[in-house]
Amino acid sequence: MATQTMQTETVDTEKKDHVAVVYVHGMGSQRRHEEVSRLIDSIDIYLSNSYRERGEVNGFLTKISPRLEPSRNDPERTETYIRAIHRYADDHDWSHATNARFFLAKWRERQRLRRSILVDLFERPEEWPTGVERNDIAELVALYNNFEKPPALSAFHNGTFEDFLEFQKMELEKRPNKLQRCLSLSRLWRSKYRVREAKNAFLLITLALLLLLLLGIATGLILFVLQQLSGWQALLPYLSVLPESVASKLQPNWATAFGLAVSLGGLILEKAP
Repeated sequence: MATQTMQTETVDTEKKDHVAVVYVHGMGSQRRHEEVSRLIDSIDIYLSNSYRERGEVNGFLTKISPRLEPSRNDPERTETYIRAIHRYADDHDWSHATNARFFLAKWRERQRLRRSILVDLFERPEEWPTGVERNDIAELVALYNNFEKPPALSAFHNGTFEDFLEFQKMELEKRPNKLQRCLSLSRLWRSKYRVREAKNAFLLITLALLLLLLLGIATGLILFVLQQLSGWQALLPYLSVLPESVASKLQPNWATAFGLAVSLGGLILEKAP
């Protein structure tokens, strides 16, 4: 049996309500998170179909991710769960979910990228702070791994970079030299991470602007073609027999050209390998 807790965020109030859903799976063994992920997926599909098929504005789910936390009943155990935020359909406050969010991300988040940067640092000893040794990076990896274990999750539940520094101070208090080297290396690690995220954000923004530019060019070209075709007398008899709803959509205006450009772009993306 798996229990799913869903947090509801609203626009006009700070109050947060929680609804517990008890979900009973069938017989047999399940993979980790399999059944609760299936439940979340079903809720997500239901909310999506509610508006598309029935016109019901029930909102949507966002930030769906697996989480791990210490058990409240047994400190030696951990509990796994899926966290999802339900947003109302009229909630357009996305300020906290912009590309700049990576500067505020918890140090426990985006671990794959953070670890890859640390591995890259391992291959660049010329960039290490003064006094840092090769085994200090291995020590930092071990500390980061331990930062995810139940005792650290309980003591440093926020999971921020400052929490990680405090965790190092606690773990290496009897080895002050090692501690100072790891702290210096951690700050370099964070600096490298921010640079990488900034580059990723710049690339995404550039691609988005390029797509908008291409869409604008395509819209202009399609409008030009429609305007040229509308002037052909040979086409008038064919246009006159079309239903009014169809003929109106073929009028040479920006709305028609934009719609055709978007449809053409979607078709190209769908056929792309």
